[in-house]
Amino acid sequence: MTSIPPTPAAPTSSPAPSKPTMSKKAAIWSMVGIGVVALGIGNVSAKSDTKTETKTEVKTVTSIVTKNVPGPTKTVTKTVTVPGPEIEKTPQSCLDALDTAQEIFSLAAQGFGAASDAIAAAASNDGFGIVDAGNTMQSLSGQITSKGESFTAAAAECRSK
Repeated sequence: MTSIPPTPAAPTSSPAPSKPTMSKKAAIWSMVGIGVVALGIGNVSAKSDTKTETKTEVKTVTSIVTKNVPGPTKTVTKTVTVPGPEIEKTPQSCLDALDTAQEIFSLAAQGFGAASDAIAAAASNDGFGIVDAGNTMQSLSGQITSKGESFTAAAAECRSK
């Protein structure tokens, strides 16, 4: 008698892998980020022409040695100059550029919040909310442009040192 091989089991269907989805909040931040880059806020070139100013501090040490020997007292004075540690000082224009960049990032963060408010207002058909958020973004845009000019000047001066 011949044996009959068992029939293979029917393949089980597994659910199709789900596609990654993006939350509404992440989508909003992505759109705002793309807009920020498109406006040129993110168009800051990093250059590695860093120069530092070094300052050497010199300390003078004077010691007086007195020996007790029979006869008259003799005092010997010896002066030794010891170099101090090197001190690097960052140019003020570089510090100004960093401060201005930090202010620009703060304004941009406020702009992201206003953009989020505008999208939320649009989603709920709030016309006044859209106008209010738009006015906020317009004000922040002017401030960023003004600070951007200050940053560009300070960064150029920093790089030239």
